[in-house]
Amino acid sequence: MYNTLPVDVKHIEDIHSYVGFIPTGYDLIEYELDTDPMNGTVLYGFDEIGLSQVANPVHAFVKLAVA
Repeated sequence: MYNTLPVDVKHIEDIHSYVGFIPTGYDLIEYELDTDPMNGTVLYGFDEIGLSQVANPVHAFVKLAVA
């Protein structure tokens, strides 16, 4: 059995119209549409959007809970 930690995911509806910053404690994730954001790529900034070679990219902020 795996020990799983809670994950907080904040989906971004449209990354191109998003105004703001990466919330403290969260990672910006780019992942394939209709897949789990936990299988995506961590981006270190908004300037890296589109560099991961994902065919249908979507984005989210993801935060792992620390036990």
